[in-house]
Parts: sequence; C-alpha cells; structure tokens
Amino acid sequence: FEDGLAIQFPGRGGFPEGFDARDAVWYREAVSRTGTHYTRPKFGAQGKTVRIGLVGPLRSAGRTIGALLAETRLEHVVDELPIPDEPGFRRAFLVSRDGHEIASRELLEGATRAGGRAEAPVNLPRIRSAALLRTLATGAEGGFVIEGDSLYVYDRTTIEDWTYVAEFDRRRYLSLTH
Repeated sequence: FEDGLAIQFPGRGGFPEGFDARDAVWYREAVSRTGTHYTRPKFGAQGKTVRIGLVGPLRSAGRTIGALLAETRLEHVVDELPIPDEPGFRRAFLVSRDGHEIASRELLEGATRAGGRAEAPVNLPRIRSAALLRTLATGAEGGFVIEGDSLYVYDRTTIEDWTYVAEFDRRRYLSLTH
C-alpha cells in the first residue's frame, strides 16, 4: 500500500532488511498504469529465484492506494512452453516485440546460475536473428522466418504482445540451395 504496509501470501517473510515494496520496479510500474500487465523477469526477494508477475494498481475512490503483485517462478512459465516433438527442433522461447527473450530454458538457467540483487530485473538477451527481429517488429501474428541454418516458426500470444518462437534446423525442412 502507499503507506508502506505490505501483505504477502503465503507469509514466508525473508525480505532483506530495509526492503520496501514501494521502491520495487513492479510497484512503480503497477501504479503508473491502468489495468493489469505482466512484468519482465526479475529476481525474487532473496535474489536466488527468477520470477515473472502480474501487476496492477489498487484504487479507491479514484485514487491509487497501492499495487498488487501475483508472481510465479519463471521456471513454471518455461515448463509450459510447447516443445515440438519434431526432428531438428532446437529450442523454444517467448520474445517481446522489442526483440528480448522473456522466457527460455537458456535464459532461466543463466539467470539462476548468476543470481542477482533482490527484486532486480533480469538482463534479457536480444534474439540473435535480425530477420526475426524485423518481422516481429511489424506485429505479424504468425508464420515463419528463415535465416542462416535456422527456421523460426512463430505465433503471437494473447498476452503482453509476446510471441512464442520455436527454432528448428532449417536443413531438416528446406533445401539450403534456392
């Protein structure tokens, strides 16, 4: 809440000394916008886990009185990414319209291994494919992109302007000669 009161469920505690939720990026994002939205991945209160949250402002009589955060570990999101049982499959990931990976096995493993400051945002890598970046920036709903030896199949999700991408070995599906 705006007065500094914080309620956590389940009540596990363990916040670092001096922690104030009002200083957290998610809190400032929540109170500065209307409606709910998903956060980018961030480290948990101890800096050991990677989390993604749904945030929104709490309002009463037209004024902001606080913010709400419901979060889950990024590993749960990654575990739900569809993994095609197809030859040549390399990896799957969620990507933002600005070209940053939001969720992938590689992102999760790297961030978990490195750890971070409590509540700090995770450094999100930009995707490597310039052709895929250009296509996603147009707002395309779904399709495929070929670049180098990769075939990227993508489909826009219904949340947060994110896109699911599955990368395959192009040679398994298309001739390298034109």
